[in-house]
Amino acid sequence: MTTAAVKRRHVFFLSGFDPKGASYYHGLYFKGAAQQGAVTGTRYEVGTRERCENGNTTWRVRAQTGSQVTETTFEYVRWDDIVRAQWPRTGWQVLLGSLRGYRAALASLSALRKVWQASRRTLVALAYPAAFWLLSLVLGAGAGALAQVATASIAPAFAAWVVGIAVAASIWWGALAWEKRLSTTWLLRIYQFAGDWRDNRVPDLPQRLDNIARAIEQRLADPQVDELLLVGFSVGSLLAASAAARVHEAAARDGRGLERLTLLTLGHCIPLLGLMAGADAFRAELAQLGQAPQLRWVDFSSVTDWGSFAL
Repeated sequence: MTTAAVKRRHVFFLSGFDPKGASYYHGLYFKGAAQQGAVTGTRYEVGTRERCENGNTTWRVRAQTGSQVTETTFEYVRWDDIVRAQWPRTGWQVLLGSLRGYRAALASLSALRKVWQASRRTLVALAYPAAFWLLSLVLGAGAGALAQVATASIAPAFAAWVVGIAVAASIWWGALAWEKRLSTTWLLRIYQFAGDWRDNRVPDLPQRLDNIARAIEQRLADPQVDELLLVGFSVGSLLAASAAARVHEAAARDGRGLERLTLLTLGHCIPLLGLMAGADAFRAELAQLGQAPQLRWVDFSSVTDWGSFAL
């Protein structure tokens, strides 16, 4: 399907592991369309949000480049409710969840070697939250101990302990303040989610993926839709791949083609789950996609994004 032939398009968009909902992404799309139009000369008209019966949100986009007009229905696929249910709300929950995530990653050293071979920057990004907090803990404890020893020679023991604890606490407080800029806990939450997915600890996810696949199949049955895009951003690329595998399985069973379907991943992190020991079900879904030559899969990832597996 050439771009010039696309008059009607339907987009299913899966966001990353983000508790923000459709209103945030609609605003982002509205702003981005204006910026894109200023560069390309395409005129975009972005409609208002409409809530669907399935819980998703859609908005219409009319794009005109010269005499060519494309009408797009952009469907934000709701899974932010699952994100919020999986989102640790306390530091203790983040710690326990991240330990599960790192345990899942460390369960297979051969998988880590594959990550190193595929994307060294990403492996560094995977390791740096743990390194950051371990370093902060050691620095705080070390500085507190030194302060306690130095103060003990000129002050009572109780005062020396108070000074040591205050120094350690100030360093840890500074680490917490710095963490808000680095977003290490956000990465830890993502690792926890990947580990929980592997361990089938995300109860609503399989049914949600089945629903997405059925919605895609219904749109593929509409002859008036020239092109259907399934777009997954960041962690959403995992869900997009899983949903696409379900669509392919149903199409192969029914003898239908997928010529109008394109899988588009943006900043994908599929190996984050795909290389985990025990993630056999997800790897089987990737194998399904490998057996679908008529399904186009396009990825846009940047080597400057250390959280993705670029190239």
